[in-house]
Amino acid sequence: MYTLRKTRLYETDEEIRAIYLACLDVSNKNFGDTMRNLIKKLEELEREQKKGLSPKVKKLLIDLKADYEF
Repeated sequence: MYTLRKTRLYETDEEIRAIYLACLDVSNKNFGDTMRNLIKKLEELEREQKKGLSPKVKKLLIDLKADYEF
């Protein structure tokens, strides 16, 4: 997540914002809850954005869903 935040090659502002907020929440909240909230937000963005998610963020979503059995 931190790498995606720093590279910003193809990610949209909305994607980066969702990832950035999740990074902030990790230190303040339950890690599992934060990841589940990020999954939900990225799924919403996938539906809202005309082209779906950027490739790196889509991979992150797939990995998170696998890790958290979502």
